[in-house]
Amino acid sequence: MFNPLVPREDVELNFGPGILGLNGGSEFEYTRTPIRAGDVLTSTSQLLELQERASRLGRMVVVRRRAT
Repeated sequence: MFNPLVPREDVELNFGPGILGLNGGSEFEYTRTPIRAGDVLTSTSQLLELQERASRLGRMVVVRRRAT
C-alpha cells in the first residue's frame, strides 16, 4: 500500500500514451449557502492511497483522493 507521507523510489507511475482513466464515483456535499449559476467552486485534492490491482485487461492503479 502506498503511503504518500513516506518517500518511495520504487513507485513509478508512467502510464504512457493511450492509457485511459475511469472515475468510479464521486460524492460532494456543499454545506454553505445554495449554489447558483455563475458561482465558482474550487477544491483541493489530497492523495490518500495508491493501489495496484490486476484486472482482466491488465494492471490498473486505483487512486483514492479526498477533496476539500
